Amino acid sequence: MPRKKLTTLEQGLKALEKQEFSKAEKKLLIAVNAEPENYTIFYYLAVLEFLQHNRLKFLEYCDEYIKKLRKYRRNYSKSIHYYYARIFDVMGLGCLQNGEYKEADECFKEAMACDPLFFSPVHNYGLLKYKQNNFTQAIRLLNKSLKLTRLKSDKAFIYHTLANCYDAQGRYKIAVTFYQNALKNCNKSHSLYAIIRGNYQSTLEML
Repeated sequence: MPRKKLTTLEQGLKALEKQEFSKAEKKLLIAVNAEPENYTIFYYLAVLEFLQHNRLKFLEYCDEYIKKLRKYRRNYSKSIHYYYARIFDVMGLGCLQNGEYKEADECFKEAMACDPLFFSPVHNYGLLKYKQNNFTQAIRLLNKSLKLTRLKSDKAFIYHTLANCYDAQGRYKIAVTFYQNALKNCNKSHSLYAIIRGNYQSTLEML
């Protein structure tokens, strides 16, 4: 059976994933002309410029992404800072997952400056500090993020990261309490639940 031919956008995203930046930009710009209503292409172009450390073009594409988003999704009427916070947060998380801690640090700070009441970059910044073994700062940020959300699913992630912080310091009794809080707030069908439960059981054995 013949392999399905990739669209121009798919070719651009594949090149972006491989960090073939010149090819990715060419394909994504062609995709923009072919699908002018597809606002997500501008998001990928912003990612491309971010990865190349081209801040001005990154911000330009962010602006275009936000304009298109507002045009084609009428319910998106929030301020530009709202969108920038979420863009920088996603960028930061991507950097964090790639081990690019300096870039992640900058992104999370930008996100928090854009929208101080948005819990996600505060939590993710705390996660970064945890990975850097800066547990005091991590715990402070994570406790702050707890106050910025009411959603149980969000709280499950935060409690889990807090538990990991205490676990890494050998403070197992406190860690167990936070793992319990994480389990109480996590949906049992969520993949995170099994991870929390496994960490909880391992820490119990350390008491």
